[in-house]
Amino acid sequence: MAGCGAIPSKLSESPPPIRRVSFGSVDIQEHDLTLGDHPDVSNGPPISLDWKVKRRNSFDVESYEKERQISRRPSQGLIIPFFERRKLLKEVGYTDAELRKAASDVIQTKM
Repeated sequence: MAGCGAIPSKLSESPPPIRRVSFGSVDIQEHDLTLGDHPDVSNGPPISLDWKVKRRNSFDVESYEKERQISRRPSQGLIIPFFERRKLLKEVGYTDAELRKAASDVIQTKM
């Protein structure tokens, strides 16, 4: 009995749905700085972001991308030198003793 089985026709198959993703806004949270506990520094105390959110901002994606292209830093620009980290941490209230202890902890962790 030829012809008993149904053979799907290419014409009857519907095309796969087109899927798209879009974004409306970019949300940015700013955090306070805190004394870090990670050993990813070459010397001195590590710096981290505090859990507490200091400020939140929301931007239209198009506006954010335009501004980001202008103000984007190279990856080397993301490294905070020892003296700058020390200055930032002192500005938020850490003592010299706390900074020395954190730096010492980093050395111990690396050993």
